[in-house]
Amino acid sequence: MFSLLSSPKDKDYEIIGEEKRIRKDTYLIFRIKSVSKGKAELKGTIQFSKMIPVPNRELIEYDVCAETDINYKNLVLEEIQYIRKNSEKIVKYVQTFYAVRFTEKHSESGGVFLLAGIACVCYHTHIRIPTGILTSNMISKSA
Repeated sequence: MFSLLSSPKDKDYEIIGEEKRIRKDTYLIFRIKSVSKGKAELKGTIQFSKMIPVPNRELIEYDVCAETDINYKNLVLEEIQYIRKNSEKIVKYVQTFYAVRFTEKHSESGGVFLLAGIACVCYHTHIRIPTGILTSNMISKSA
């Protein structure tokens, strides 16, 4: 399962008084931010609700180090660093998303999607799946 990285949109901000602020993360959208001079800047978002399965044979490796556009290369490297730093938080959002989205009421195969989503995030951020994040109930439903 892969989730889309999106550029910041107007909907990612809220106006409080006269100040434009980055919205808080939810189990649907994780916001990739950087802080410079005490001010947060939104770099992009991960939209869990738009996760899609992609067979390994369809993947094309992207070598960010070979990117010739320096600004884009720096943006991607910054996003990767932020994602790795917050990978456990992302895994929890994925778990919450699938727990809400694929309950028994919605889908019997929800456990499979949950396992795939968490495994994908863990694999691509080089972290181990946190102990206890998958319940035996989820695993038995996916079998």
